Amino acid sequence: NRASEQNLAESKIAKIRDKAQSMIHDRNIPAKLKPYAFRYAVQVANLTPTDGLGGRTPYQEFHQKTPYAKIAKLRTFGSIAYYKRPTAHNTDRAEPCIFLGLSEETEGHYLIYSTKTKKILTVNDAEFVEVDLPANWFENLEKDLPLMFREYEGESNDNSHIHTHT
Repeated sequence: NRASEQNLAESKIAKIRDKAQSMIHDRNIPAKLKPYAFRYAVQVANLTPTDGLGGRTPYQEFHQKTPYAKIAKLRTFGSIAYYKRPTAHNTDRAEPCIFLGLSEETEGHYLIYSTKTKKILTVNDAEFVEVDLPANWFENLEKDLPLMFREYEGESNDNSHIHTHT
């Protein structure tokens, strides 16, 4: 019936909105990048199995193929993505960027934001650091200052697992 379909759609939209708002809040994302949180929330929802599809994902239903390759590419929204441009020399350090989601245009690629060029890049490879960040992380990134990583659990101050790029 039409009313129950409308309620279902409104419920799904509310879940996506809540997830995006949570990602924005958790990562303290600047306003200009907020639309990407909503886009990524939809991407994640499309890769999540649902009871209404018998445990299949919307991605599987639409594309008639397994979502596992896409699922393997999922990262924490707003995490730091170190990207080394193809034109960079071996001695050049990787550029810290911000993970914004998966590319819809190029299969298997990521969308990242370069604070250096102020542009969204589509890349096929990056090294991700998915840890908690201080409130001023974005400002530090724009000014090329240290990010001061903290672990998610907050249980350890051991940062030996974080590779610094010099």
